[in-house]
Amino acid sequence: MDAKGEFIEEPSAVADGILRTLEACGDPVFVVDDHWSIVSWNKAAESAFHRRADDVQGHPCYEVIAGADDSGRQVCRLHCEKWALARRGAPIHNFDIQALGDHGVWANVSILPICDAGGRPLALAHLLRNVNRAKRLERFLQELATDAEDVLAARATNGVTERAPARLTLREAEVLGLLAHGAGTQVIADRLGVSTHTVHNHIAVILNKLGVHSRAGAVAYAFEHHLA
Repeated sequence: MDAKGEFIEEPSAVADGILRTLEACGDPVFVVDDHWSIVSWNKAAESAFHRRADDVQGHPCYEVIAGADDSGRQVCRLHCEKWALARRGAPIHNFDIQALGDHGVWANVSILPICDAGGRPLALAHLLRNVNRAKRLERFLQELATDAEDVLAARATNGVTERAPARLTLREAEVLGLLAHGAGTQVIADRLGVSTHTVHNHIAVILNKLGVHSRAGAVAYAFEHHLA
């Protein structure tokens, strides 16, 4: 009760209410206490990480998630700065991690402090959104830019004779054109009415003829030589 005789909800009840809301969230959510231990792990998190709540609750979040950034630096670690920011009331900006090591999924993480009635943080809720497709596209564009720079640098080098554009068959040129416009193996196969195995063979031949080592390199070559 407060001075006016009105009922004030206990901090634990407030936190419990928020936890129940997060449990029903359609995106993966897990909550950690101030010892970095997982205290809540919703159904969506179970599905995304293939780990049951009973298996992870009570374990350190940095061991379960093992998140790293683009450079491979561990983001999820003991004594990370997120709790220090929450205690100061400072904003915690969202960030991307690759969870579960190199073979895991890329997720964008937003952190929501769960506070008591006085504003003191009791726990940190981590809301995750799958960004695998965005990361794959980002890496493809980075590879494409790098390969394009290599091609331009080779042209600008004194004394280097530019190799004539490779001679492709009509079907190979068609496959290269589809690659250059962002089509994946399955899309190319569907468009041409062939198997994905046949598409892989075409791409292997194209890479060999162009003298490049990746699809991104082939795309860079195609635009450089006006083949797409």
